[in-house]
Amino acid sequence: MNKRHLCLILSLFLFSCFASSEESTGSKLNPNEMKTGPSGKKGDGPSDRDFSQSIILERHEIDFDVDLIERITSFDDEASARIANIRFEAMTYEVGGLEVEGFILSPKGEGPFPAIIYNRGGNGDFGAIDDGLLLFWVSRFVSWGYVVVASQYRGNAGGEGAEEFGGADVNDVLRLIDILDEEPHVDSRNIGMYGHSRGGLMTYLSLTKTNRISAAVVRS
Repeated sequence: MNKRHLCLILSLFLFSCFASSEESTGSKLNPNEMKTGPSGKKGDGPSDRDFSQSIILERHEIDFDVDLIERITSFDDEASARIANIRFEAMTYEVGGLEVEGFILSPKGEGPFPAIIYNRGGNGDFGAIDDGLLLFWVSRFVSWGYVVVASQYRGNAGGEGAEEFGGADVNDVLRLIDILDEEPHVDSRNIGMYGHSRGGLMTYLSLTKTNRISAAVVRS
């Protein structure tokens, strides 16, 4: 068994466990017990968050290149059925007055679905989330019954601000929790987090700033 298969199995096991933990323990996270930030609002993000309007400034379904889909399905036997059952959206969202680029992938269906925050690796264009990564890799998490949100981090892919590699840009990850709270098809009591390489750093930092994450997987 290679490392990629082992990672997939471990991820599937952990994320399936946290979604079913309520049934075995009978406990649920009480939103009133969430940590509060400097402003006294629920959550742990920056004090200037504005909850009076939608955090997502713009969103649209992604129109993938047909040739790319054909290349992926030529060596991934499950890709065609997997992709057909997912709604892929790109989004621009607000973080502390900055416009940041990201994605939201959802299973087709009513839900509510548990969610996973996917933290990309690399910086700048290196490791950026592209169409191939969404179709071949990130879509696997969605096929297991999760809504997946991901950030390109500030300063990347046309987003505003400057990347800080674990500085204020950790708020770009935490803001995704607020987005999940807004989505009617998401069970935001059940949020997991996945990160690899630099995304592992963002995951660890996020876990020190919020108690909203039910399970986390970090891949080196």
